[in-house]
This record gives sequence, C-alpha cells and structure tokens, in this order.
Amino acid sequence: MVYSEMRTWLSVVVTLLVASGCGTGPGSDNAAPMPSFASDSDKRLYIVGHAYGGHGGTNPGLFDPLLEFLDREPSRLEHPWVFAGDFIRHCTDRNWSILLRELAQFSQPVTLVRGSHERRDRCTKLLVEHAGDLDQTIDLGGLVVVTLDSENPDRVLNKRQIDRVVGASRESGSKPLVVVTHYLLWASRWSRYQAVPGNQGSRSARVARSNYWEDLHPVLRAHRGKAYIVGGDTGGRPDSVSPVMDVVDGVSLIATGIGEVPGAHVLELRVTPADVVPTIVPLAEGESDYPLHIHEVFRE
Repeated sequence: MVYSEMRTWLSVVVTLLVASGCGTGPGSDNAAPMPSFASDSDKRLYIVGHAYGGHGGTNPGLFDPLLEFLDREPSRLEHPWVFAGDFIRHCTDRNWSILLRELAQFSQPVTLVRGSHERRDRCTKLLVEHAGDLDQTIDLGGLVVVTLDSENPDRVLNKRQIDRVVGASRESGSKPLVVVTHYLLWASRWSRYQAVPGNQGSRSARVARSNYWEDLHPVLRAHRGKAYIVGGDTGGRPDSVSPVMDVVDGVSLIATGIGEVPGAHVLELRVTPADVVPTIVPLAEGESDYPLHIHEVFRE
C-alpha cells in the first residue's frame, strides 16, 4: 500500500485524535467524532483481533493481508471498525506514526481496544489522552458497542466496567448490545472451552479467575435485545482456533483474530430489521463471506 509522504506534523496529530479518540466518554475535553452506521439501509460493524498479525512477522503496523484486503474492497472502510487489541507490534514512535497513516484511510474513527501489545506506558498514555478512557460506549444508531479494557489483574472486570455495561443495556432498550474485550474472558469456564484455545493470554491459567460468568454474563443475559461478547485475543499462536462462536443463555460468545491461524478474516456484524448476522469475511482474494455458526464442539 502506498501512502503520501507529504504529511505534516499537524496532520498526524489530527489523525491521532480521529483514529484513537472515538467513543470518548461524556465530559471529556478530547471529544472526537463518533462512528456511526454508513446508512440506515446498510448497518455493518467490523471487528478484528490481533490486527498486527503473527509474532513471526516484521510489519510495523497492520497485518499486510488486512491492508491488501482493504485495498481490494475499499467500500468496507465506510463502516465502523473496532480493533480488539494487539493492533500494533511494538509501540514505538515510528510504528505508531505508521499505524496512524494506515488508520487514516478509514472513513470513520476506528475504535481501539487495549491489548497486551498496547499495555506499556507509551501506548496506554496515548490511548487515554486521545480516547478519554480505556473503556468506551458507542451508540451506532441500531446497535450499541461497549469496549472494556481487560488488562486487569487476573482478567477481572471492575465494578465501574460492569456498571458501564449495565447502563448501556438500560439506555439502549432492545437494541443489540455488543461488548468487545481483548481477552476471551468467557473461556474461564475451561471444562467447556479447552478445545478452542486462544492466544496465550486467554488460555486457562490466564483467564481462570475472570469474573465474566459471575458479573458480566448475567447483565448480558438480562438485556432486552440480542447480546454479544467478542474477544480478539486469538490468532497469535499457530494452534489457536479462530473464529469460534458459542451461544449460552441467548448470549453469543465470539472469538476472532488474525495472524498465525488459517483462514485470516475479519468479523462482520450485519444488522437487519429482524436480526444481527455474525459473518466471517475472509481476507484472501476470491473467497466469499460466510455466516458464523456455533462451533461444532458445542453442538449437542
């Protein structure tokens, strides 16, 4: 992908505000444009985990197959996107600038969720300064997205985060509610999910103490509309399985990520008047989109 080298310091700063400032909380001094659906008749949200790709690569910014896909299908850039953690390989000034240039091609602000590659002070500072908060609530019009920072000790969500989801559920009524985290918090029920390993940070010992099932799942289960939780920490190991979906108590549990897994893809949530359709969009040229169904190991 070719980018103009004629970018000034000011344009980079403006891009940073737009690219990482989406979903700014109420009262923030750094309010930035909010993403929204492209149109009332075309409501699609894209979510991608581990967007920098695999550990063995050398790309400083986004995964090359993702950039190539967007070059071929630029209409996808018109819709809202969430990067569910690990969107940069190493958070140096140079790499961050490259990432900003890559994000500048998107028509709307891209929502960035902190992952293990962004937890160092440098990236955390940039995300907090320009997003206002590591947790964000975004009403796209026909669907509400809540992103939660899961870089907490033992992957335990705090009361403020749970309250954010409670508030979003209450205020959104029957709109679909999508919670996005980096880690696969729901994988703490390991007797059921040991067959679908994610990246190392989402495996049994790392998420065993997660309070998803005790504190967050009841909120999603009680939501009046459809509810989803999407984790992006998969794709970073060759034995990871991605994508995966299970449905428990009417709540869809989804893992999605690219990098060292076969079938690199992004997750599309398409909102219709009657439903939300989780769809897998392969990055490889010539492959068709297909619906995401409950993983075979969970079918009775």
